[in-house]
Amino acid sequence: MSVQRLPIAFERKTALATLAYAAAIAALLAIGFGACATLWQSWTDYSSAAANLEHLRAHKALAGMHFTKQPPAGSAYIEGQTATVAGAALQQRIGAIVSEAGGAVVSSEIDLRAAGADNGRIALVVSCDLDQNALQRTLYEIEAGMPVLTMDRLTAQTAPGDEKSPAPRLRAQLAISGQWRAAQ
Repeated sequence: MSVQRLPIAFERKTALATLAYAAAIAALLAIGFGACATLWQSWTDYSSAAANLEHLRAHKALAGMHFTKQPPAGSAYIEGQTATVAGAALQQRIGAIVSEAGGAVVSSEIDLRAAGADNGRIALVVSCDLDQNALQRTLYEIEAGMPVLTMDRLTAQTAPGDEKSPAPRLRAQLAISGQWRAAQ
């Protein structure tokens, strides 16, 4: 038997066809893997976003965030013709808040220089006696009400003579400031 050799041109065409077939298969596999990777990334992004949304919904429900309540009425500024009059209005407002909460103002001082009354800032330092619940109510009313006020500093300790009481009263010192503008 004699084995005949195929012509060299035929061998080259066969080799090129095989190489082209292998390249096409490799390209299709690369495209398929790329599509799967993109699909997987999209799915993980969606899952992460869905988990974040559920977390926010749960947090909103826990916080009891219902936006049906109207914002507090009144001006955002402490009003008065002068900084001194505005300071007196702030002093009166804080005194009323402390009294309504069940506390008593021991002393108060308007500090026009430290707050920068020239720039429209009024500061008040108040010392008061009240229990813990009254302090919480006072802080809430100061922060949530109008005019917009900032609690700059708070120190609290047991009031003198109340150390052994089961529910001692506190001596709190509040440093409060707010923006004022002249009344029109």
